[in-house]
Amino acid sequence: MFIAVTYFNIVIMKGKVRKYIIEQPALEPGYDKIFKIIALYGNIPWAIMGIGTLLGFTNSMFDYFTPRLLNPFVLLFHASIIILYIKSIKGMYFGGGAEFLARHPGIFEQSGVFKGKKSISAKGIKIWFGIMLAGGILGMSAMWCLKIPIDVFTK
Repeated sequence: MFIAVTYFNIVIMKGKVRKYIIEQPALEPGYDKIFKIIALYGNIPWAIMGIGTLLGFTNSMFDYFTPRLLNPFVLLFHASIIILYIKSIKGMYFGGGAEFLARHPGIFEQSGVFKGKKSISAKGIKIWFGIMLAGGILGMSAMWCLKIPIDVFTK
């Protein structure tokens, strides 16, 4: 199901950027690259979760909230996310990823009540990425440090 959501988001994003591709056809290969990266890297954790659940290594998706139990598939899931964080930090801050995204409007946009939507600069993308990354790290830290009662969710 999570993989389907990733592809649904890609379909939505493709619809949002269609007007930019019509205006500047040279941008299309860049958008295709972005969508391929999202489809590949965005689904690695979900594939691990699905395989772990289908093979019976976990009882449900809620097992992935308790990495402290040291389940191998849960650890692999969390390791994949950490690797993706590291790879995305390298790409976004040191590999020109933010600049690449800024050249492809419609992926990252800022909305305002009176201003409508506008594209975000590379600096803005780096700031937003940092905020999103901090939220992900905080969430993962909570899973490792807090005792989350998953039995509440599985009843």
